[in-house]
Amino acid sequence: MPSRNSIKQWLPIVLPLLLLVSFFLYKQWEVIVAEWKLERALQQNKELKAAIDNLTASETVAYADVIKRTDKEGGARVELVFSETERGNPNKVIREEKVTALGELTYFDALVVSFDDESVGSGEKKSLYLWKRIFGEMEAPEDGHRLDQSLPKAYQEISLACEGTFFGFKVADNAEYFWKDIWSLANKPGKLKHLGIHSIQGKASSIKLHAGKRYKLTISNTGKIDLKLEGPSPLMNDKPEKDTVN
Repeated sequence: MPSRNSIKQWLPIVLPLLLLVSFFLYKQWEVIVAEWKLERALQQNKELKAAIDNLTASETVAYADVIKRTDKEGGARVELVFSETERGNPNKVIREEKVTALGELTYFDALVVSFDDESVGSGEKKSLYLWKRIFGEMEAPEDGHRLDQSLPKAYQEISLACEGTFFGFKVADNAEYFWKDIWSLANKPGKLKHLGIHSIQGKASSIKLHAGKRYKLTISNTGKIDLKLEGPSPLMNDKPEKDTVN
């Protein structure tokens, strides 16, 4: 056992060494903690950026090509081709329908299912939509051109993905019953919350359409439908077309 004198003799040498080692270890720990905090901050920043991207992203879902517009006393008459595209693939047309709308403005009506921000931000879910009708402002919505009489292939694929149902409701051949079921779900807040759904509602976007132009319809991951002019319609074969007045 070392004597008290020998401990006193070595203490001036050992103590500074211990202090130096302790200081070195403390500094190393500070570096490790700082690197961990930086890595965590970068990861959180990456997740935040991804969430913002998911919440603000939108996709093309349809085009409206205006073949003819006639303005006359009593209102306008617009003839267009509505082309629904596969979501995420604007070059793949699912269906085309010729539509006539009466009035200065033309409305594009859809049922939109939007999810809570947490689900959308994480990339787990994004809004769903079903086109219902196109109508002019001089027409009652129920008199407009129906788009929901038969569900197109894209909705059948949604149905298959949901095991033959759309949030618990069977996708029937008869669209009338399908819509009835969807609207009944819209009035069950407890069920919506359980499914992570923010809302189920109809949304109609309108714009004044001009002959020879193509308009693009997009939907955001949060369920916002946007409608804007894209440019000349490719269906016009490069021939300029103008609105006519009778």
